[in-house]
Amino acid sequence: CFELVGVLVHLGSAENGHYYSFIRQRPYLEGEEDKWINFNDDRAETFDPKRLAKECFGGSFSKGTAYMLFYQRSSTINNSDGVLFDPVFGTPPKVALPAPLESQIMQSNEQLLRKDFLRQPNHAQFVRKLLAKYTYVSKGVCSEDLQIEKQVMYLALQQLDVATSFLEDEFEGTMKALKNLMVAQPKCLRLYVEWIGENQWTVCNLLLRCASWKVRDGFAAFTSWSVERLKDNGEPNFYGNNVSEVSEDGTLGLDQPNSAYLVVLN
Repeated sequence: CFELVGVLVHLGSAENGHYYSFIRQRPYLEGEEDKWINFNDDRAETFDPKRLAKECFGGSFSKGTAYMLFYQRSSTINNSDGVLFDPVFGTPPKVALPAPLESQIMQSNEQLLRKDFLRQPNHAQFVRKLLAKYTYVSKGVCSEDLQIEKQVMYLALQQLDVATSFLEDEFEGTMKALKNLMVAQPKCLRLYVEWIGENQWTVCNLLLRCASWKVRDGFAAFTSWSVERLKDNGEPNFYGNNVSEVSEDGTLGLDQPNSAYLVVLN
């Protein structure tokens, strides 16, 4: 007799997609209900096995399809219970790890926790309020070296990169706050273009890979507006008049400053 202990799920089409897994927690105490975990990239969450068929049946692009099923012989599951459970507390024993590995795991968990904080609605609201507050307090006057504006803007843009797919409803408000700051302080337009040149993969994620069409269209429109306004404010070099030439290797000058976003927009 065999029991289902895992399901590998594919979400997408034959050309591309995403894989994640539902795994039954083992061992378990006698009489205890089955516990399943959904392992999806850097997220691990409990999962109700009663939803397994619905979540894995497929039928459309937006629904997951069971790609591979994993079964384990019932006798091996039963035999392992007494060995792997602590006889006193009835819980799985803690296995000692090498110090370097334990340190690496702790650092990884801390980074994931920090990312999770960035995905919270409260953090998005904090960023918007920070942008609005600085726009009001500065009264259109930039700091001498633009370092304050740079820190405020980069904080907001970093939050967009991390949390956009989780906080679609917060996207429009954050972009509006950024736009208000740029209208009040036109020099910030240059900071935005510099950020694009320094974060090409982030730009690709927001323009091409983000699952939300609202975010893709909104970010493209915002970037186009920024470039046009930068041109109107006397920064023709940043507008890309000199990056349209094709280099000897056939590329569109991707090694030139600030050219990445121009290629994407074109």
